[in-house]
Amino acid sequence: MFTDDMTGRTSDLRLAALTMLTAVACAGAGCMTTHSQRRAQAEEHWSSVRGQVKLQLARQQYEKGLVEETVTTLEEALAWDKKNPDTYALLARCRLEQGKIAAARRAIEKAAQLDSEEPEVMFVRGMVEERLGDEEKALAYYHQARKLDDSVLGYLLAEAECLVMLSRDDEAMTLLDKGLVDFDNDPALHALIGEIALREGDEGLALSSFRTVLADGEYDPVIAEEYIVLASRVGQL
Repeated sequence: MFTDDMTGRTSDLRLAALTMLTAVACAGAGCMTTHSQRRAQAEEHWSSVRGQVKLQLARQQYEKGLVEETVTTLEEALAWDKKNPDTYALLARCRLEQGKIAAARRAIEKAAQLDSEEPEVMFVRGMVEERLGDEEKALAYYHQARKLDDSVLGYLLAEAECLVMLSRDDEAMTLLDKGLVDFDNDPALHALIGEIALREGDEGLALSSFRTVLADGEYDPVIAEEYIVLASRVGQL
C-alpha cells in the first residue's frame, strides 16, 4: 500500500518511469505528443492510482463501521482524483450515516455528474431521497439501480421496501417473488416477504418465511418473536 510519507524522490522516480513508459508507447504508436504532455498524462495516471488505493482503504474502513476514518480517507482520495464517481458515492453514504443530509446530497450529485449510469450512484441517490422524505423519487432511483445491475440483492430489497412505504404491497410482493429465482437462499429476502405477508394477513406465508429465515441460522430477535407469537396462534409451535 502507498503511504503518505513517501519521499519526494521516490515519487519523482516513479513519475519519471511512468513518463518514460508513456513516451515509449507513444513512439511505437507514432504519437505526436510533447514531453510536457507526456508528463501531464503520467501525472494524471499516477494521481488516479493513488486515489484508487485510498478508495480501497476507505471501503475496508467503511465495512468495519469506521465512518469518521472513512471520510478522512475519502477526502485524501479526492485530493488525488476528483473524477471517480465511486469515491463520491461512498462519501455520500458516510454523510448519511453522520446525519449530514445536505452534504450527502452534494456528494451524490457530484457522482451523478461524473457517471449517471453507475448503479451504485443511482442506489445512493435513492437513499438520499428517502432520507429527505421523497419516497417516489427514491423508488425511481432504486428501480433504475436494479435495472442497471440486477445481481445486487440490496437494490431489489430497497425497491420493494419503498413500494411498501408507498402502500403498494402487491407490487412489492411481485418483485420479491421474482427475486426468489436468483436469491432464494437469502434470509433477508424471506424476512421481507414474511413481514409483508404478516401485514397483509397471510399468516401461512408469514410463518413459512420466518421459519426459513430462522432455519438458515439468521437469528433476528424481532423475527424470532414474531415467529413464536404467530406459530402459537395457529397451533404450529
